[in-house]
Amino acid sequence: MPIPISCSLYLLQENRYYIDISIWESDDIVFGMFPSYGTFYKRGKFYYLEDISSGAELVLKEVKYSNLLVKKGFCFMKNECFFKDEYTYDSDENMIDFEEEAVKRQRRELDLLKNKQTDPVPLQLGVYKNGTISLFLELDFHYRILFFSESPLCLLSEGKWEKHGNVLHLYDPSLNYTFLAFVDVKGVKMIRFPNCGYPDWMYDLSIGYPFIMR
Repeated sequence: MPIPISCSLYLLQENRYYIDISIWESDDIVFGMFPSYGTFYKRGKFYYLEDISSGAELVLKEVKYSNLLVKKGFCFMKNECFFKDEYTYDSDENMIDFEEEAVKRQRRELDLLKNKQTDPVPLQLGVYKNGTISLFLELDFHYRILFFSESPLCLLSEGKWEKHGNVLHLYDPSLNYTFLAFVDVKGVKMIRFPNCGYPDWMYDLSIGYPFIMR
């Protein structure tokens, strides 16, 4: 049975936004996460959202009654529509330090430039995990990014992966965008990636495919 998911988009002051989702694993167990947050601007009927942690662009179109139809977004947002809510809720925006997250991404980009010329490190295929986010690297060069508890809860992204030196490219056709990661002996360090609020960007190998390296 499909797992019920509710998704909300908050357009804030100073052209900031965040998206949160709630996932009902059972009647009494609900998981929440922030898969995207950043800045936005509007041009005509289109809203362009730039996710800070990954650098990906999301595009939404204003339709009847100021609702927003997703034209480009993460897998779980595909062809969905955000309906305008006339009620006012307390915002959770203070949970996200937008300026600090932007600085952290710049630092990760600089670290990648400094380290990508180091000696090649073999990449073991399998499942890499950080908290409740898992990255699946498959033999056929397919990848999936999943919000995962005891079982898969929500598909965030899927597409094709390539390794160039120690840089891992993860191309998502839904976003028409490539996430970046750096492979080292400790695991996979994410550079541009849907972070979902986790402070640690290192993903550890959880399940390895024996003797399969790239």
